[in-house]
Amino acid sequence: MFSCQNLTVDDPKNPGNRLIYDLSFCSSSGAILYLSGANGIVKTSVLRAIAGLSKPSSGEITFKGKNLADFKLKPLHYIGHKLGIKQNLSIWDNLSFWADSLEAREGLQAAIIYLGLQDILEEDCKLLSFNTCKKVAIARLMLSKAQIWLLDELDTDLDEQDRKLLSNLINIKASSGGIIISTTSDAKEDYQTLNLLDYVK
Repeated sequence: MFSCQNLTVDDPKNPGNRLIYDLSFCSSSGAILYLSGANGIVKTSVLRAIAGLSKPSSGEITFKGKNLADFKLKPLHYIGHKLGIKQNLSIWDNLSFWADSLEAREGLQAAIIYLGLQDILEEDCKLLSFNTCKKVAIARLMLSKAQIWLLDELDTDLDEQDRKLLSNLINIKASSGGIIISTTSDAKEDYQTLNLLDYVK
C-alpha cells in the first residue's frame, strides 16, 4: 500500500505560497492513479513531493507502512519533464548506462525493440525530436525494477502509436502488482482520477 496523508505542498519558487492542502489518497498493488485538474506547476510540484525530490510543508508519505524517506533505496522510478537524458550522449550510451545502473542489462534489447529504437541507437540525443526523447525515457522506465512509477505527463507530445505503447506498459506494470501515479492533462475515464482542484483553496 502506497499512501499520502494530509499532504500540503508549497510553490517551490515561492515558499509559503500553498499550492495544495491536505491531499490524501491510498494506492494498493495494481493501482493506476491519474492526478488531474490543476495547472502544470501544481501537478508537477505534487508529484515531485511524492517522489521525495522536494519536501512537502506537511503530511506523510508511506509505502508498506514505512515512511518513504526512511527507505535507503526508494521503491519508485520518477520521470519528470526534463526526462533525465544526457543530451551529449547517444541513445545507446544513455540506455547502456541506465541498464548498468539499474542492474537490468538483460532487459535492454527488449526495451530497444519494443520502442523501435534499434535503427537510431547511435544518434546523439540532442538531435532527437521530443517524441523520440520521451521514447528513450520510456525505455529506461522498462528497465526499472521499482514497484512504483511516478510519471509527469509522460504521454504528452507522444504520437498516437507511442501513447498506445506507453499505455500498454502501464497496464502490464499494474497487472504485475506495480503502482502507477501519473499527472495528466487529458480525461482518463477508464482509470481512477484524483482532481487536484479539490485540494486548492
